[in-house]
Amino acid sequence: MEKNIKVKIVCKTTAPELETILSDNNIEISDSPDIIIAYGGDGTALHAINISNKADKTIPVLAIRTPESLGFISDIDLEQFKSAIPSLANYKTKNITTLEVSINNKTQLAVNDINLSGTIPRSIKFNIYHNSTMLLKKVIGDGVIIATPLGSTAYNLSAGGPILMTNNICLTLNNPHSHKKHSYVLPISDTIILEALTTAEIVCDGRAQDKIDLQP
Repeated sequence: MEKNIKVKIVCKTTAPELETILSDNNIEISDSPDIIIAYGGDGTALHAINISNKADKTIPVLAIRTPESLGFISDIDLEQFKSAIPSLANYKTKNITTLEVSINNKTQLAVNDINLSGTIPRSIKFNIYHNSTMLLKKVIGDGVIIATPLGSTAYNLSAGGPILMTNNICLTLNNPHSHKKHSYVLPISDTIILEALTTAEIVCDGRAQDKIDLQP
């Protein structure tokens, strides 16, 4: 490598095999990193991206898949990482579409999706506005998922939504009772307002610890 580079490891438990590779290549593990390495599956990668976004400056995230993990974001393994180490300092970044979510005057970022659902397993009622215009009124169902192109392959796909290949966002109703149209593909610049008419909660990227309860 042309310059010394510092990395931070984000993983569920420990990563001795990754630490050994870094040590053998004189790569410093630091809390003030140039790159964050997410070692695990897609959940670990999303957690690392969340850490990056909360830092004083955005830190690039490199997602490496562990042998027991499945990953769409984490699409390289340790062997591929080892072969790439000589050029690690010359990395290039790729920007991804994210959702800016404002809840009770608090803003969060979602990389995959946001999910409006009930606080217990039961149907909820809600309105959906698109650019301040009523789109769907008094929807009854399990909730609604709003997904990025990256997140369209996750919960959105499981709920019957489409896979997005362009810079759009997808709004997918989750088990609606009375609406025949299931999904809407919208431009990324649009604004969506979700109005809960019954008690509900919002979860960003499946982070249960960050869920926010909403009152009607």
